[in-house]
Amino acid sequence: MKGAAFFDLDKTVFRRNTTPLYMRFLRRKGMTSMRDMASVLWWYTQYNLGWIDFEKVAEAAVSTVAGQEEAIMRDLVKEWCRDEVLGLISDPARESIEWHRGRGEILVILSGAADYLAEEIGEHLGIEHILCTRLEVVDGRFTGRPIYPLAYGSGKVTLARRLAREVGIDLEKSFFYSDSVTDMPVFLAVGHPRAVNPDPFLRAQARIRGWPVLTWQ
Repeated sequence: MKGAAFFDLDKTVFRRNTTPLYMRFLRRKGMTSMRDMASVLWWYTQYNLGWIDFEKVAEAAVSTVAGQEEAIMRDLVKEWCRDEVLGLISDPARESIEWHRGRGEILVILSGAADYLAEEIGEHLGIEHILCTRLEVVDGRFTGRPIYPLAYGSGKVTLARRLAREVGIDLEKSFFYSDSVTDMPVFLAVGHPRAVNPDPFLRAQARIRGWPVLTWQ
């Protein structure tokens, strides 16, 4: 069984969080109202402050696209990713990915980001396995519901373990790179945790547990 390298996206592979950028992109396109934009950014702020859980944020955000065509979002995200997001990938992230590739380890994106963004980044970086937030689609349109388990907290561990069984990954031999203390369940499930641009709570945990702390800019 091989080891793997699991990578979070926002503030890890990317130098910053991308949710506010996407909402501004949609606003410039005239595809979201100021009210919807403010609502999503408010939910996002509450989540970052620990005032609301990820499941509620995800359900609220996904409900705003109910009835929309999936193909339209896929094309929009492709354009946004090409024009604004690829430039946010840090050089140290690229170097780390190539280092793990050279070691023959399985590369995985493990992120709360939606699959449309995560898959674009995976294609760009040559990462085959994508574990992320997925939206329910029926007859080519969004139902307004996410697919569970969500790629957050213990849900990330569920997804990682499922992939490990499917492709033969030894989590004890594996690395996980992330910035957030909310990913503690994954950090504790792998043999080689790596705190990247950590929030204060993760930084404290890394110090206590002797985990490497990395600055990727």
